[in-house]
Amino acid sequence: MSRDLIAFLALGASLALGAVVEATDVPQLGDSVHVSARSAAPGEAIELWVSSPYPNRPFSVLASSPSRELFEVASGTTGASGDASLSLQLVDEPTLAGVDLRLAIELEPDAGAVVRSREILLEALPVDDAGGSARETAFEIATDLLPQDTPIGLVAELVDLDGDGDADLLLAVGDDPESGPLRVLVNDGTGHFADESALRLPDLGSSTGRALLVADIDLDSDLDVLVLTGVGEPAHILLRNDGEGRFALDESFPEKHAPDARANGGVFADLDGDGAVEILIAYGAPGSHGAEGDLERCELLRNDGTGRFARDAEFLADDLLNPESIHLGAVAGDVDRDGDLDLFVFRSGANGLLLNDGTGRLEYGSAQIPEDTASTYGAAFADVDLDQDLDLVLAGAVFSPLATSLLLNQGGAQGGKLGVFAPGVFPMPGTGQSPVRLGLRVADIDGDGDADIIFAVHELGGGEAPDLYVNQGGLQRGDAGTFLLDSSYPALAGVYASIATADIDGDGDLDHVLPNTGSTDGSVAAQNLILLSARHAAPNPPLAFRRGDANDDLALDLSDALFVLSHLFLGGTEPPCKRAADVNGSGSLDLSDPIALLQYLFAGGTPPQSPFPGFGDSDEAAELGCRAVRFVAF
Repeated sequence: MSRDLIAFLALGASLALGAVVEATDVPQLGDSVHVSARSAAPGEAIELWVSSPYPNRPFSVLASSPSRELFEVASGTTGASGDASLSLQLVDEPTLAGVDLRLAIELEPDAGAVVRSREILLEALPVDDAGGSARETAFEIATDLLPQDTPIGLVAELVDLDGDGDADLLLAVGDDPESGPLRVLVNDGTGHFADESALRLPDLGSSTGRALLVADIDLDSDLDVLVLTGVGEPAHILLRNDGEGRFALDESFPEKHAPDARANGGVFADLDGDGAVEILIAYGAPGSHGAEGDLERCELLRNDGTGRFARDAEFLADDLLNPESIHLGAVAGDVDRDGDLDLFVFRSGANGLLLNDGTGRLEYGSAQIPEDTASTYGAAFADVDLDQDLDLVLAGAVFSPLATSLLLNQGGAQGGKLGVFAPGVFPMPGTGQSPVRLGLRVADIDGDGDADIIFAVHELGGGEAPDLYVNQGGLQRGDAGTFLLDSSYPALAGVYASIATADIDGDGDLDHVLPNTGSTDGSVAAQNLILLSARHAAPNPPLAFRRGDANDDLALDLSDALFVLSHLFLGGTEPPCKRAADVNGSGSLDLSDPIALLQYLFAGGTPPQSPFPGFGDSDEAAELGCRAVRFVAF
């Protein structure tokens, strides 16, 4: 059979079968209606908050059964502002017992029109107080890995400084001038650290370390360090690595644009594609919350390719970022998948998105992020839903029930434009959790191939500690990009602004270092908290795939059907993931699969079986195998 004949026969079959497919009326999915909730302890009510532009309109609260059938469990009416709140008691509902509860709001803005919010995922609801679902993190607090005289760190980074294959510890010291701005603690390979700052660092004086940036600035295959310093200290500290973890001060690094400003953070990023990283530094007011003005600028420094930096005066003159906000930091990632790095700058006011034109010139793109994502203290790019685009996780003050913690890139599974972000669903802090998140770390904590999140928090007097949220894809067998709190995470109460993760003891899983600047315990173990993981990474993590994308080109189109037909009848290339090519989910790969895909694409047929349109996973090592798809984070 020829390729043309295969395409003709398959298309004809799909059109013929499509005639018997009946259209189904489904409610409109509306981003204009939002719902958030605070999970309840067993026996208590769930608190719900609804936000919409539709005042004085009735709405229904819909719950999803284990078979994903929706049914009404409560109702209400929005107020004059279009918002509403209510409590929901469901512990005696046997249909929902022991399953992860999904809720949505359905609202009628006009006669005959229906708008439904996106579903939110809550903790499993037990029938009685004895029930519940446990997820053990298997972490233990380590008390003897740091020297007793280690100062309290403000920021921690775990990186291999000396090239011996294990993770060493960098501590920026912000409030102890006698300790200097930076400490270098070298790992012996078992997770025990020795303070070798005096041997490996030049005299750095008594300046304070506000933030740490680590990258190979001069392309010599080792990691160099930039220490961002505090108020009234004219220069940041650039340290060049000699390849063995010993550092020399680079005195050519430019003075600050505004010496009296406080550097809050920044990012290394190769913006112009020459292999050498540029630096964006975010400045804020001298105090925690000061008057806005020229001290709140960002500056961009260009790398000449050898690690020598010069200030980009054009960037400052363009004023791409509103100077009337306190800039707190930045992250880099290719949000529109055009091959270059874009920047997300988080601030006390509205956040900013800077899009790269491919040459390193940045253009204002903040219309592509929601206007209300403000007062953000930390951010990370990560592909949380495994749909091959970068989403944004935000750490900030989440006092409002509708505060945004997750922004989903609308490319990929969302079917929209790459690089445009909309709020995703994320649980609200509950009792015993701090609503003030000062930082975060996105990493694959449980080793199952998706992005989990740890928030560094500010303790508010109630014993609040950092929170771990586990992605429900992978080992959790749920939807990638949905998160549940792991309440067994054993962090101590305190004030945290930084979290570092790496395998410090060489056992194959991620351990954590959390500097605790608000610890009331004077021990080194409490002030620089180290959590050792006993959850070893699985040697064969679950496999992620998207049904229908047979040729793995991140698009679902005619080429996927032809790819399968060529494999079946012409000896063509085997699909990278046969489970993805099994469009109808029958467990076998045959002619019915490309026909089902063509029917969906061109004749209004049934969509491919789950996982679709997003990515899912399978731990079944049957004939229809896949290669692993790992999440990407910046």
